[in-house]
Amino acid sequence: MFRLIANDLRPGTGSSHNKRAAFAANYTFLAINGAALTADSGAAYDFISGLYEKGAFSFDNLVPWLRINVKVGPPRPSSRVG
Repeated sequence: MFRLIANDLRPGTGSSHNKRAAFAANYTFLAINGAALTADSGAAYDFISGLYEKGAFSFDNLVPWLRINVKVGPPRPSSRVG
């Protein structure tokens, strides 16, 4: 999933709408799996836009930041009825 967002946010690829959708999808993925982004919206924006402006947005640059700024907890229970 995070490779997809990194690929979509490379300079010259995707639209602004795709970038926001990719970020929202990853945020939701984290929440469903019991994790939460701990960085505030300003810090997240500054980091992501900074990488984008430098042409450095990649999976390899994203992972260390996520390791620092994501808190992992237990996954949410499934709401599926068996």
